[in-house]
Amino acid sequence: MSVYALLGGDPDHVAAQVACAAAVTKRLKSTLIGLAPMPDPANAAVYVAGPDMVMTGSAGITAIRKAQEASIATLNQVFDQACDAAGNWLKHTFHHETGDIAFRSAGAAALARAMVLPHQSVETAHALNPAFEHLLMEARLPIILAPFATCPDETCMIAWDGSPQAARSIRLHLDLIGSYKKVIIAQNADKLRTAALAGGSTDPAALADFLHEQRNETDIVTLKGPLSESLIASAAEHQSGLIVMGAYGHSRLGELLFGGTSKSMLRRDDAPALALSH
Repeated sequence: MSVYALLGGDPDHVAAQVACAAAVTKRLKSTLIGLAPMPDPANAAVYVAGPDMVMTGSAGITAIRKAQEASIATLNQVFDQACDAAGNWLKHTFHHETGDIAFRSAGAAALARAMVLPHQSVETAHALNPAFEHLLMEARLPIILAPFATCPDETCMIAWDGSPQAARSIRLHLDLIGSYKKVIIAQNADKLRTAALAGGSTDPAALADFLHEQRNETDIVTLKGPLSESLIASAAEHQSGLIVMGAYGHSRLGELLFGGTSKSMLRRDDAPALALSH
């Protein structure tokens, strides 16, 4: 199984995404695949090329196909360049698939060691937003959102509140967590879920014991104030390049409705890589 970097949208963001994916690939001792899913042009009934030009039928399909071919060539080029910049150790390939973006992405993510998306995919207008929403909220597969810029990556941080979502995210990202020598368990005592709601112990010491069994060195830190602010500040203090956390909320009519902390973290451009599961 390989690590996947799901490619789409602005090519200028690919370098930061691949740098994150390469770091994950190295930790997991795996290979990297750049996957660029595109919708099938034959399914397009109408294509708007400009404010005063609308093409239908074969002309529109041909125009979409040519635009996709240009986009794929660009994504392939910037992906290869970013992989070369990571070093000769990185084994990588580029794949293009045609079809429903969400389902093509889920098919790859189901057996991937990790699936890395650009952080910008959380935006509704982004080309990969359907994949982001489907992977996280419908297929309930683990994903990693790449940061906007690289940052120190000496430790891994877990945002722990005792919830089933947080526990599930830890289990699904356990291979990656295990690649870090040290793990920081960050918790806000005021935000811990009750044991009844969590379905188990909310005590971060119990999580520390579990991680010790995985041979991780752990520290428990207490957060104060707004969680998104304190999580990012603590991650910077401890040089954590990855925060593992549960995503809270649900999808309705194509819009993501997240809880306060999840929504805040998804919208922050100073966040490190986010390893998420719902």
